[in-house]
Amino acid sequence: MRSSFALVCAIVLVASVAGSMGHPASAEGAEPIKVLGLDVLSGPFKDIGERYLLGVKFAVEEINGSGGINGRPIKLYLDDSQLKPDVAQRKAIKYILDDGVKIIMGFTGTHVAKAVAQVAAKHKVIVVQYSAEADELTGKDHVPYVFRLALTTSMHAAATTAAFADKPHKKFYLLNQDYAYGHDVAKAYKKSLDRLKPGWQLAGEEYHPLATKDFAPYIQKIIAAGPDAVLTGNWGSDLSVLVKQAGKFGVKVPFGHQFLSDPVAMREIGEAAIGHFTSEVYMLGVDTPPNREFIERWHRKFKDTENPWPEFTIGKAYNTTMFMAAALKKANSDDADAVIRAWEGMAYESLIGRQVMRACDHQVQTPVAVAEIVPGPGKFYPFPFTGRVTLVPAENVSVPPKETGNKRCE
Repeated sequence: MRSSFALVCAIVLVASVAGSMGHPASAEGAEPIKVLGLDVLSGPFKDIGERYLLGVKFAVEEINGSGGINGRPIKLYLDDSQLKPDVAQRKAIKYILDDGVKIIMGFTGTHVAKAVAQVAAKHKVIVVQYSAEADELTGKDHVPYVFRLALTTSMHAAATTAAFADKPHKKFYLLNQDYAYGHDVAKAYKKSLDRLKPGWQLAGEEYHPLATKDFAPYIQKIIAAGPDAVLTGNWGSDLSVLVKQAGKFGVKVPFGHQFLSDPVAMREIGEAAIGHFTSEVYMLGVDTPPNREFIERWHRKFKDTENPWPEFTIGKAYNTTMFMAAALKKANSDDADAVIRAWEGMAYESLIGRQVMRACDHQVQTPVAVAEIVPGPGKFYPFPFTGRVTLVPAENVSVPPKETGNKRCE
């Protein structure tokens, strides 16, 4: 990531490039729609937040370059959540009170997303989530001012499981991180297997501490159990270390993952991930006309940078921003209640296909991209990366409204 990105976080952006949200001459002098992009921009996870906000920034540039939203430009503020709920809350309140921000976008970290949701409820501003996946964010803990365009934990697990739906694998081993998210992922995998693979067998179920350095004891249990496949929700170092060590131990069965479409991770993991499967709400190789055009536009601008291709974080954030802009255009207002009325039930033709914002819980209903990791070099990167992308239909990963835990869905 360019070291100059941190400087961008301190400035306000009202950019002008090509796009398709309004009439080019009409945005001059109009009251801007004030949006805060709030994500982690410091510490060990800053690369993730930086890439997410690059996607937001690019979308805003295209929107403003075409005249804004019904003649109003987006005024974009960028800041660092530090991956801390109290910091995120404090900054969100500051931008609302001092700058008149009406929409807040983010967030890496469910704990951060929950904290900002409480700010949204108190100050009646719209929160748009492109990353945090915990089921409860649009379930039992949902705030009506929050809209999520990321997958839920259950949806993501269902998509990964779908990669095995037409394969003979019957015996699965579950290995996940030992905290709330890891246990939720395991439950979601088992529920999806019950639906997609009747008669499947549980070869083993283990949980490990966060930031595990030595997976040998767990890998030996996997080998002894003899599964047909391993399912995990591991992320960060627990993802790369697990896959690399499994490769060194000679584990031959495929793994089902949720975060292998990240080139930063795959550059490090390399050949050990070949034959594994992964899923995401956006992938670089999605073959739709809007996505092909988006990739071309991005590459023309960024081909000589550290982000020559709009990988999954960038694409997710861009797509989220564009769906949000379409809802604002329909509402013809940035008033929270007007946006809620406009966005509930709204359909949008996105980079990945038709998406619908479910009215009762504000959880996007969307196709999900699934792919196998194949050897490099490929179309985008010289190292192993996702191969041909297939789309799992929205109805195959959707959690029925009555099961979300959201009382509005009862």
